[in-house]
Amino acid sequence: MPRPLRLRRVFVVAVSLVLAAGTARAEGSAPAAAPTPDPAADPAPAPVRAPSGSFDLSGGIYLFEYLPALKGVDPKLEIYAFLLNVDAATADKGYGLHVQTRARDSKLRSYFVSDVWFQEAYVWAKTPVGDVHAGKFYRKVGVLWDDSFFGNVQYFNGLKLNPDYGMELVGSRPLAPGFSLDYSAQYFANNDHVAGSLPGRDVESDPQASLRDTATARVVPTWSLGAGRSLALGLSGLAGHVERTGGPALPSFSLSQAAGDVTLTWGPTVSYVEVLRQNGIQPALSPDLRLGYLDGTYLLAGVRWQALPRLSLRINYSQVDYPGLRTTEVEWVPGAVVGLHDKLDLIVEYDGWKSEPRGGPDVFIDKSYDLVLHYSF
Repeated sequence: MPRPLRLRRVFVVAVSLVLAAGTARAEGSAPAAAPTPDPAADPAPAPVRAPSGSFDLSGGIYLFEYLPALKGVDPKLEIYAFLLNVDAATADKGYGLHVQTRARDSKLRSYFVSDVWFQEAYVWAKTPVGDVHAGKFYRKVGVLWDDSFFGNVQYFNGLKLNPDYGMELVGSRPLAPGFSLDYSAQYFANNDHVAGSLPGRDVESDPQASLRDTATARVVPTWSLGAGRSLALGLSGLAGHVERTGGPALPSFSLSQAAGDVTLTWGPTVSYVEVLRQNGIQPALSPDLRLGYLDGTYLLAGVRWQALPRLSLRINYSQVDYPGLRTTEVEWVPGAVVGLHDKLDLIVEYDGWKSEPRGGPDVFIDKSYDLVLHYSF
């Protein structure tokens, strides 16, 4: 049996057993058989009604002004995205769904199928070992996000905030006073061609390829260091397969990632650092030079400080070194978030993103000031 098919079967069987165990536990206290009703004693039984549950709507809108500091690049003002979240659950909170729909006037990336899309969409069920999700959700390798608006090198190469189709188990366990463990295990059948990655950078924009039979795992032990203080250490990894069906002479290949991260929360300040190693393909075998396919070592680090109740300051740094290209990409994103109202924020950021070849001059990929009005409901 090929390894990807065996991986898929093992994952599905494992999740099925977990769900079966949770159902058996819920049904264990029920009688083996209900008594036979007496029509004479109850001639008009009440109709059976589904239990009422919860249904919530939330969302927001982002008004984005892009002010480039590079010659030949035009400024723009646009509705970056309108978000609508739908969250529903049964009355006992045992099952539910989460859907985030996004929309804008034009496609976020040229390879998107539409200007309206599902960013996340999954059903969930609670089990004794964690929540099981089935549908579309983000890959969980390294820290989920750095809280910036503009993004980072990992995001533009398809490594962050990238949803795909599959199943996952996520959970958290207190193991001792002041010590807990968060964990997740994911299986993705295929990618969805939705991400923030730039066109030509990874599999999402590759019409001749798909990411198949991908698994991730993540564990995060966390220590409480007192009121408002904690230390979290994350270990995670990914193993998948990029299948090529045509186009340039690029073969199918395996893709793997291993990451370690540390997050320190100290009152109003959060600091983090993440190192991720990707094993993909060498540049000589990638004629179209998709940077998100290449071997690379990624670094992500930053600090956030809640300086005032309505003022948050932050600085984020990201980079990737491509050994086969002898090139490093570096991106700095300092910024501030000003709370104009409980539901309205002003985000101000600067993006300095450049390529640093070891045998040539640095080249800026982006240099811009970015203003965002964010209203949430």
